[in-house]
Amino acid sequence: MRTAVIIGGTGLVGKELIAQLLENPAYSTIHVLLRKTLHIDHPKLQQHLIDFDNMNRFSEFIKGDDAFCCLGTTMKQAGSREAFYKVDFEYVNNFARLASQNGIKNFALVSALGASQQSLFYYSQVKGAIEKAVREKTFQSIVIVRPSLLIGNRAEKRLGEDIGIAIENIFKSIIPVKYRGIEASKVANAMIKTLAQNPSGTIILESEQLQSF
Repeated sequence: MRTAVIIGGTGLVGKELIAQLLENPAYSTIHVLLRKTLHIDHPKLQQHLIDFDNMNRFSEFIKGDDAFCCLGTTMKQAGSREAFYKVDFEYVNNFARLASQNGIKNFALVSALGASQQSLFYYSQVKGAIEKAVREKTFQSIVIVRPSLLIGNRAEKRLGEDIGIAIENIFKSIIPVKYRGIEASKVANAMIKTLAQNPSGTIILESEQLQSF
């Protein structure tokens, strides 16, 4: 039986991931590190309220077989480049560092379509930088998923994403698969199924590959 550790459990992919792991017989315990408690009651689920700015203090909860990072924000939500970098790079990097130090073998990261340190866009640059930082850690397996526009039921409305989905619904037949919206459930499923194969090294799944899960 496997133990999973998750950050970013309140987001679109994170919620799907938790739901799928709770139903997965291969996992006996799911640790979720959060700022606020989820309204879920399940014998497998252990919720830990932490201070993400002092993650070292909560290292004891970052232990198990598989670590899943679904943490991420947007420039609009963060309010500044500095705040965005803190969440999408510093918090994620600290989580990966502690997971590696604590002997977690496998790490799955939700990145984004177009992630590259050479990108012209700051968002994509940071995503590329955190991918590089994670790959430098000591893990047996690293799975990086790069979804396009995420589809699912969000707690908060994002006007830009709603517009993007509406446009896609009109022009879906001519939009390349790589750029089509992807259900969050498929992204979560891809991470779980890929890690279940106990791969060696780094596997990067682009958005068009995620569509098949």
